[in-house]
Amino acid sequence: MMASEANGGSVLTGRDLLDLYIHRSLVAERNLSTERDIVIKNYAAFGAVMLFQTGFLAQSFDESLVVMASGAILLVISLAARAMSIFYIRYGKVLYASAGAAKKAALRGKDSLYVQAKEREMDLAGLAEAAERMSFRDFLTDRTALAMINTIPAVVGLFLILAGLLLPFETPAP
Repeated sequence: MMASEANGGSVLTGRDLLDLYIHRSLVAERNLSTERDIVIKNYAAFGAVMLFQTGFLAQSFDESLVVMASGAILLVISLAARAMSIFYIRYGKVLYASAGAAKKAALRGKDSLYVQAKEREMDLAGLAEAAERMSFRDFLTDRTALAMINTIPAVVGLFLILAGLLLPFETPAP
């Protein structure tokens, strides 16, 4: 009797280990799909805010107020999307490493104890725990592609806020 069987668990081998790899790979792929969806929704919000600026409702307010409010909304949404993408990217690295360990075990004819040993060796538990936390410095210095792409509308939002503060706008007549 193996140690994990004595604890009530079972050791996976063969087809079960391959199924574990497939499951972990699918979870990692869904994570990647979610990362892309964050970018798409961020830019959809960007377009919606830019369209709002030209709408009839916005025309009835002070133009500088509308520009600054639009900039603030873009800034908040984009920075939130940047944070979400950083979290998903970090978690995705853990998912792909976990799937890779299961794949190696399946291809080499090993069992799930090998997978557990590899995960401990790679310190996946520590990586997963680190993926759940982010300092302000990490937020500012992360240079992954999706995080940078999600920052572009935030820069536009900053320019809109500055434009609302610095440029003279006409106040609509009552």
